[in-house]
Amino acid sequence: MSPPIETTASAPKRPLWRRVGRLVWRLVVLLLVLGALWGVLALVLSRIPVNDDWKPAENGVEVWVLSNGVHTDFIVPARTQAVDWSQTVPREAFEEVGVDFQYVEIGWGDRGFYLEVPDWEHLTVRVAVAATLGLDGSAVHVTWLRWPPKEEESLRRLVLTEPQYRDLRDFLLASFARDASGRAIPIAHPGYTKQDRFFESTGSYNLVRTCNAWTGEGLRKTGVKTGLWTPFAGDVLRFLAR
Repeated sequence: MSPPIETTASAPKRPLWRRVGRLVWRLVVLLLVLGALWGVLALVLSRIPVNDDWKPAENGVEVWVLSNGVHTDFIVPARTQAVDWSQTVPREAFEEVGVDFQYVEIGWGDRGFYLEVPDWEHLTVRVAVAATLGLDGSAVHVTWLRWPPKEEESLRRLVLTEPQYRDLRDFLLASFARDASGRAIPIAHPGYTKQDRFFESTGSYNLVRTCNAWTGEGLRKTGVKTGLWTPFAGDVLRFLAR
């Protein structure tokens, strides 16, 4: 008669709360690793110059890059041989913009930040998380200016050749979602002032393509010296001489 076969008792299952806890801990560690990697790439890639041989044109189109310390915009003349911006963002689409407004400030960014955070006091966890995960989409912010910007620490003046400015024009136009007539599509939301408002846009905002990465992309496509990747406002200004 053969001896009985011994069976090993199966290991007891861990309680559900312990399994969930382990999963959460692994997720936290993964996020910390990805965050650290993102930070290292931002530190390194923003310092690698692109278009290193760029020099301002002696005569050409004046444009500006403006920073508020967190976000960057382009400022361009309202009308040149290359483009008349009033055909894309008509003055009459704004509350108080007359024919004497001769410059246009254009920025691109997270839709939730633009529409729900007029200042830092209005920042909520939901908006911050949605922007981090790229859930809110994007928007274009346009402000009409009566005069050219004044020289200041957060401003960089560029002089572009006509072909370079046409490249910048194409980049900016491609950032707008436009109707059949070529006009930008307004978002039904008030601007911060009577001279600005928001428009539907193309492209998705995320941790790789931030508002400042968008500005850097425009500079690269224009041929201007900038970093390989510019997630922060300071990265955009780094290679632009005052």
